[in-house]
Amino acid sequence: MTIDLKNTAIYKAVKWEKRPPFLGAEKLSYIFLFISLFSFISIFFEDLLSFNFYQLFSSGVACFILFIVFLQAKLFFNNCLCLPRLYMSLKEASKSEVNFAEFFDFQSAKIINKVNSRKSADSYTLLYYLVKDKNNIDFVFSRALINKEGVLSDLNKLFSKRKKFKENTYSSCLKKSIKESVNIAIKKDHTRITKGDLFSSLCYHNPYMTEILYRHSLKPEDISDLVSWHERLLKKEDSFSYESLVKRGSLGKQWSAGYTPLLDQYSVDFNKVLKNSGFPKTIGHEKEIKSLERVLSRTQVNSVILVGEPGTGRKSMIRELARRSFLGESLPEIKIYASCPT
Repeated sequence: MTIDLKNTAIYKAVKWEKRPPFLGAEKLSYIFLFISLFSFISIFFEDLLSFNFYQLFSSGVACFILFIVFLQAKLFFNNCLCLPRLYMSLKEASKSEVNFAEFFDFQSAKIINKVNSRKSADSYTLLYYLVKDKNNIDFVFSRALINKEGVLSDLNKLFSKRKKFKENTYSSCLKKSIKESVNIAIKKDHTRITKGDLFSSLCYHNPYMTEILYRHSLKPEDISDLVSWHERLLKKEDSFSYESLVKRGSLGKQWSAGYTPLLDQYSVDFNKVLKNSGFPKTIGHEKEIKSLERVLSRTQVNSVILVGEPGTGRKSMIRELARRSFLGESLPEIKIYASCPT
């Protein structure tokens, strides 16, 4: 397994992030925009100011040009440097010998670069920088009721006891973790390996993290579900995507339904319930939901009874199955919109 960050396109973004004109480009663009607007507005009050029309107009134009320059620098950095072209998918890469560092996204590449800078390339160092980061890991620790500061303190103590590795030489545990992060990213249909994928993989292979989960009666799958939950909350939905349009519904949809008073009395239309609540996605119970889909897709003996204690997620599984069926994400036999293009 090859992991060489410095010979990748994403490393350019990591290296150039703190160099001009990309350093502070977003803040500078807002500053010059504000000065430009202030200069143009001040033209109407030039009699009250010590500047004439030409001075105010020229300063406004100059600042507006600088605003455009820094805005373009920010857009170029975010859309080009941080998203270099990939010549194959993660699934194809997993079956061949490639440099997997090419598939890190910008945030995960920054973390790996920090691991390399410490010259102690093992899973403990990766875990330390992931926990120290303030993005999605804070959400996971708070929901899992794990003391983040305690974990950081324990990792700092472990650093003094471990042997040092040469730069770009990765421990076997770290290689297993990165390989596992590739599999996790493929399962989530990610085009790149994210920080959440790296953190989820450490829950399977890092000894300290597995001990933490054992103490809190958690499984690696629970952490993976929390990461997926947070990614779902941060995801910006495209208003004109197929999923968004289906959620809004079509014209005349209610007119096509028949009048069913007896069925309405003894059943619940989960499609209406989901539509009123905004189609929330259920995280977890993936194996059980897949089993439900397989049974319901049969032509014979396709009845299902869910048995369990209150709070075990029976209704959540039904809601998720109804959501997938409504949005066309389930098996063809139980899709509501099976005839619609996806």
